[in-house]
Amino acid sequence: MKSINLIRLLSFAKIKKFSCFLLTFYLFFGVFLIATPNPIYAAASIYLTPASKTLNQGESFSVQVRENSEGEPVNAVQAKIAYDTSKLDAVSIDGSSSAFQIKAQETISSGVVTIARGVNAGEPPVTGDQLVASVHFKAKNSSGSTSVNFTDGTVLVRSTDNANILNGMIGGTYTISAAQANQISPTSPTTPTNKPASQTTSTPGKDTTSPKISDLKVEDVGFDKATVVWKTDEDSNSIVEYGVTKDLKISAYDQALTKNHKVALSSNILTIGTQFYFRVRSKDAAGNVGESKISSFKTKGYSVKIKAMDLSGKPLNKAKITLIPEFEEVVADKNGFAFFVNVSPGKHSVNIEIRGQKLASNIEVADTRDKPEEIQPFEVKVAALATTQGQDFSNLVPIMILLAVASVLLMAVWFAKGHLFINKKLASAKAGEDDNSPQESPTNEPPTLSPIEGQVLNQTDKVEPDLPASPKTEQEELPTPEEDESKNTEIEPDEQTDEKTLPPKNEPKIEVFSAEEDTPKDD
Repeated sequence: MKSINLIRLLSFAKIKKFSCFLLTFYLFFGVFLIATPNPIYAAASIYLTPASKTLNQGESFSVQVRENSEGEPVNAVQAKIAYDTSKLDAVSIDGSSSAFQIKAQETISSGVVTIARGVNAGEPPVTGDQLVASVHFKAKNSSGSTSVNFTDGTVLVRSTDNANILNGMIGGTYTISAAQANQISPTSPTTPTNKPASQTTSTPGKDTTSPKISDLKVEDVGFDKATVVWKTDEDSNSIVEYGVTKDLKISAYDQALTKNHKVALSSNILTIGTQFYFRVRSKDAAGNVGESKISSFKTKGYSVKIKAMDLSGKPLNKAKITLIPEFEEVVADKNGFAFFVNVSPGKHSVNIEIRGQKLASNIEVADTRDKPEEIQPFEVKVAALATTQGQDFSNLVPIMILLAVASVLLMAVWFAKGHLFINKKLASAKAGEDDNSPQESPTNEPPTLSPIEGQVLNQTDKVEPDLPASPKTEQEELPTPEEDESKNTEIEPDEQTDEKTLPPKNEPKIEVFSAEEDTPKDD
């Protein structure tokens, strides 16, 4: 019984040990897959703001140079900015509000602005979005679009190891408008020369109701054209105020009084793939003005397909991809593709956000007006530098489920085999105990003599006690001849043998006497 219990304990111990090993291996494998980091670039970038603006000839404006190191500590920055000297003049550099206290270099020379600044010794490094400096420009008497971009030599230095962690550079595009008869500033005191006579002879004060504007929409939008249409409930003129910001510093108008209004915006001001804000105004003959809310439209641009990947070529599916300066956000599909429409030509920054991590890269969209419907493909790869990102193991979920199911099945098979093994061992142990059980051995006691003429009886002999073990008295009834004959028949091993058989060799001789011979017969 002890051996059976021992077999049972050992078998269950083996099953338990294997189960624990299998469970530990599976858990370790899953945690290893999820926790293994995949290093990628941090979204450390430097950019200009505003990134786009429409200007009048001779207008001055300021552009901020800013850096965004995310969570990385930086203590030095250098920016080299190139601009078109035929369209713009760089007037001055202002670093009074900079987060970098030390001015190492500030120069303007041959169409390049150079700014180098650092953090004071003993001061903590800066992190996040910070101002580097402001650059003041002035538009020349030349119309058209011009770009201001960062060039080689622009760096952002991390304080911990003096490494350049700059990953993205975002410039700006600025449009200088040409002076036209129907394009005026809303604050200009200039009076249009084509002002109708009906408006000059009106008598204000009799009509105090402003025109009601309805059905406002933008039609015929192209690369550099757009037409704004609307309706009013009374005759009034048509004025459209628009611009790339909500300041709406540009105006287009038609002084004819009508209920159906239609104003085409200038192709010299509209640029490809640019968002414009606008509102309309209508003034009746009495001088009452109706005004709409500010709306927006975007000129036609190019179609762009961006594939976001890591260095190994694995697509970053479900990543949020933002195209700057458009600031349009698209979620990548399972193959890492993101599609953008109406994108302006030139350099763009591509910001990628995935599971809380931000990445950055750059693309340059070509001006392909000869193939306006062509989709321009780009591949953006991000590599290790500043931060790490957990890998996306969503595609391994089915494999992990299969491993779990396989583990359960394997454990079930193991338990079944263990059960059969235990039963087999128990049966073997039980059979062994039966074979090894103690047998009745002959005792060392001397044989017992029978009182019947010296008959010898051995305790191991299995002979039926035909004769009494003790002497019989005369009063006891003797067996009948028939009974004695039947008893003699039962003890004979073979009917064909003699009544008296010799005992085996080397064994004590046992003589069997018939009761018939010793007992006197009745007359």
